[in-house]
Amino acid sequence: MNKHNRLNRQPLLLLWFSFLLTALPHLSQLTFWLWPLLLVSGLLRYLQYKKQPWAQARSLRLLLVVAVAALVISSTQGVFGREAGITLLIAMIALKFLESQQRRDGVLIVLLTYFLASSHFLYRQDLNISLYLLPVLLCNGVALLALYNPQQNWPPRLKLLFSLSLQALPIMFLLFLLFPRISGPLWGLSNSENRASSGLSESMSPGNISQLTRSAKTVFRVNFATNIPKANQRYWRGPILWHFDGHTWRAGNNRPWEKTQLDQLADPIDYQLALEPHYKKWLLALDITPHAPAGTRLNGNAQLLSQKSIQQAQQYTLRSYLSYRLDLQLPLWQKTLALQLPQQLNPKTAALARSWQKISSDPNILVKSALNYFNQQNFYYTLRPPPLRGKHEIDDFLFNSRRGFCEHYASSFVVLMRSIGIPARVVTGYMGGSMNQLGNYLIVRQWDAHAWAEVWLEGKGWQRVDPTAAVAPERVEEGIDAALSAEERRSLGGRQSGLFKQLNFFWDSMNHHWNRWVVGYDLQQQQHFLAHFGLKNSSDAVLALSLGISTLLALLSLWFLRQRRRQKQPLSLKAYTLLRKKAAKAGVISPLNEGPQHFQQRLCQAFPKQKNDLEALFQLFIQLRYQKKGGHKDAKRFYQQVKKLRLKR
Repeated sequence: MNKHNRLNRQPLLLLWFSFLLTALPHLSQLTFWLWPLLLVSGLLRYLQYKKQPWAQARSLRLLLVVAVAALVISSTQGVFGREAGITLLIAMIALKFLESQQRRDGVLIVLLTYFLASSHFLYRQDLNISLYLLPVLLCNGVALLALYNPQQNWPPRLKLLFSLSLQALPIMFLLFLLFPRISGPLWGLSNSENRASSGLSESMSPGNISQLTRSAKTVFRVNFATNIPKANQRYWRGPILWHFDGHTWRAGNNRPWEKTQLDQLADPIDYQLALEPHYKKWLLALDITPHAPAGTRLNGNAQLLSQKSIQQAQQYTLRSYLSYRLDLQLPLWQKTLALQLPQQLNPKTAALARSWQKISSDPNILVKSALNYFNQQNFYYTLRPPPLRGKHEIDDFLFNSRRGFCEHYASSFVVLMRSIGIPARVVTGYMGGSMNQLGNYLIVRQWDAHAWAEVWLEGKGWQRVDPTAAVAPERVEEGIDAALSAEERRSLGGRQSGLFKQLNFFWDSMNHHWNRWVVGYDLQQQQHFLAHFGLKNSSDAVLALSLGISTLLALLSLWFLRQRRRQKQPLSLKAYTLLRKKAAKAGVISPLNEGPQHFQQRLCQAFPKQKNDLEALFQLFIQLRYQKKGGHKDAKRFYQQVKKLRLKR
């Protein structure tokens, strides 16, 4: 094996370190046996370095390859898909170290590690993972440089790496802006590989939403183009639930082609909403929006839905109306759904509702009677309600425990209304949100999850009713923290104050801008950007990209040539150039390809009286230039001698 192509110890260690850093975030979410595999691979490579014969056996490597293939198939149910592919890639890179002996093996590991780094964006594209991968990629670049010059010191190696990276930045920037975008997500995968998601779902049982409030995870962010609505007006509409089985509410409206009828009664609110991935199709909008943006639709519940599941951060521009009349005419099939109740359950609840009906049959008064009941009886808003007992759960809540969260109050209110023939349904979503003053936008987190009700009234259509506001009005006016006891607030995670809160807002603002301008730079934004420069389609963009890259490469080439000319010339070479100029003036011209010894002979023949001085002068130059003897003082002495030289025949 050529010793110049041999994989040395230092680049090998750098490659291993870079690979481990790149694989580390994956190891927490992939199969458990990758950790032992990396440990075994590293140990075997060390034993190979110590010249242990059994560790270098080809049969051992073959056995490991077969074992890894079997583990990948058994632990990921096949060899296709995201998890299987990344698991196989990490395992194969680890095993590649066991047979890496030459420089070309190291180059292959570098390229595979770059590919592994890009696979992180299949899971997330936020600023956190991007900042983590930046030093990882630089480390991989250092390993690549070490492969070709393992003896080079660290400062010049790092200088070269940063120089190359800075030169690539303009081209990268042009590619980001002008390279044609696809209409779908660049890093999205098929629905078959959706990860388990947390957050709202299309069902609701007692305790579901109260569990969400323990999470500080950001759900979406909102930039308002107009005045920001008050907290008690910020109802973010999500899944609508119709069917009740006595314990769980589920979405029962399976006729999404039905169109809603909406009358706007107030000025619109314009805003841009950036939604974090939740791997479902439903979107969130300020209650209520009549128009669906591109790639979305409104179903018969006035709920906004995406054509594909939300697998990466997505932003869309909306217009909503806070005051409206929705569906003044209620179809028979929808009315049937809105009155559905399980048979022979919650008799006390039905009896209570009928007692109000005996006093007045006006639906508006009956709605107020239910709200007054929640407000005037000893009901409590709490994150930790007691479990509901028996099969009559609504009866147990209204007449025994009387301690619950928003889902308890919304559920029991809808059952009360349906018991007396008033169409009603449960709406889930989020309520309120907190302002990030650093970025001037609204943050809505999981702890803002909320459930309320809608009742259909003659001449008014679907009307929002929030029974939680009758029990804990501060929840609607000021947020969830204001409605909880001090003990419950302390039990919740993610709440910061003072400096930590400001730091959290700062980092969230950075993430928001990253998602908005980098991750969210889609086909629509690219077309809008290109329109400013008169570029109307992808063909124009490709032409502009080609011209831009060509111009950049030309400028870089000119810069390199200029830098090369400006490179500091060694003092000895500078003096030798001066000597050639003096000789040319005296009639002895030295071509560029002439060596110093031949030049010396011709000068001595032309100026025999100065032969000794010239021989000493050239001998000093040869020592400085070719034999690498002498230092700066000798070079300076040589320069002074050449400067004083007068060639005379």
